Amino acid sequence: MLSKLSSFPTVLFSQLRQDIESFKVEEFIPYHSKEVQSYHGKLEDFIVDAGKWKRRGYKVLVAIGNEERGRQIESAFLDAQVSAAYQNELPDDILTGQCFITKASFSRGYMMDTFKFVLVTENELFGIKT
Repeated sequence: MLSKLSSFPTVLFSQLRQDIESFKVEEFIPYHSKEVQSYHGKLEDFIVDAGKWKRRGYKVLVAIGNEERGRQIESAFLDAQVSAAYQNELPDDILTGQCFITKASFSRGYMMDTFKFVLVTENELFGIKT
């Protein structure tokens, strides 16, 4: 499998700068990530934060377990006059300042200031583990 991988560009995200057996590292790119706070069902607080991130040029992705909940979150964004769009699949690209809500499964959210990217899951929003 590693021989097949060597023919493709490969990115390994690790906060530990170390050599990995059978994996050739060509370049280290430092980055910092941190956990996203828990909102305990306070969707309004999350939408305020998402609006701030968007204004600061972050790309925001909200991973939700089902379309119905995704549409409810999209509606809450619209009610707060903060732009966000639900899509059934992960978008190919998120532009600076955009927020997408999609059906996807991630265990935890995170924020990467280096790349101006935020991933928020149902775990942070509602305490639901997917």
